Amino acid sequence: MSSKVPIAKNEFAWISLAPQLTVCGILVYIFWLLTHDLPISMMISGIAFYCLSLAMRAVLIADHKKGFKLITAGNFEAAIPYIEASLKHLTRNTWIDKYRYVALTSSRRTFREMDLCNIAFCYSQLGNLEMCKQYYQQAMDEYPNSTIASTALRFITTTGA
Repeated sequence: MSSKVPIAKNEFAWISLAPQLTVCGILVYIFWLLTHDLPISMMISGIAFYCLSLAMRAVLIADHKKGFKLITAGNFEAAIPYIEASLKHLTRNTWIDKYRYVALTSSRRTFREMDLCNIAFCYSQLGNLEMCKQYYQQAMDEYPNSTIASTALRFITTTGA
């Protein structure tokens, strides 16, 4: 079911397949050394990669996911603390965005860019345009090619919305 709320979410980056396939290949090799059965080692490595990916998402980006779910449910005020916590976590742990292609996501956008745009959107929905502009501007400062932030800032500037 698609969301009717226009939030910043993943755009697939094909380059992400290279590190993910590399990790899967390493897992296949390890399990092949243990089993000497290629089909079984491929199946086990696929399951292992999937479980690794789920576990990493549950641990490393839990607040991001909670905030995202609250936004899609239209609960913008409740989403803000989770997104702010995610931003702090990603600021302290920049390696999460840097190595997100390994097992977390295939997104071109970093989690930090998505969080900045999503929190700005939350503030716009709550009528706090100053905070909205502040977060979109921060997204533009950190990610000059952010189409979401630039489009939103242009819209706010031209319409005064």
